[in-house]
Amino acid sequence: MPSGRRNAASRNGQAKTQTNFTMSSNNGIRSNSGERTAGSGADDKKSEEPCGIKALVPKHVPIPIVPVDGHLSFEALSLVVSIIATSLQMLNLYRTVWWLPHSYNNYSMNFYLIDPYLLIFIITMVARQFIYSLLSSNY
Repeated sequence: MPSGRRNAASRNGQAKTQTNFTMSSNNGIRSNSGERTAGSGADDKKSEEPCGIKALVPKHVPIPIVPVDGHLSFEALSLVVSIIATSLQMLNLYRTVWWLPHSYNNYSMNFYLIDPYLLIFIITMVARQFIYSLLSSNY
């Protein structure tokens, strides 16, 4: 048996000339936006409604208007979130087991382990954008 590709139209019983004729008769199809691509108006009615069903154009959902915060309020919110995240990270790193009965710690954190210069550097880096926006605002 020889191998090779077979024409799909020849399996259906159509000749090559019939498939070209069938392909060229579908020129009057509309695109998704509803515009006519090519062909005459008489062809459109036949190709669009083969069983009496109309093709519907998709209706897009409107995008809601999102309120925008001011620059200063955004920086203040960013500062608060950054300080809370830094505090929680410090709590995770330097926590104690003060709730255990034989623990000699009175606090939930080992404050003596925290480097004060590192803490000042972190606060300076986090707060610099807020301070800049506070000084450059026109209030």
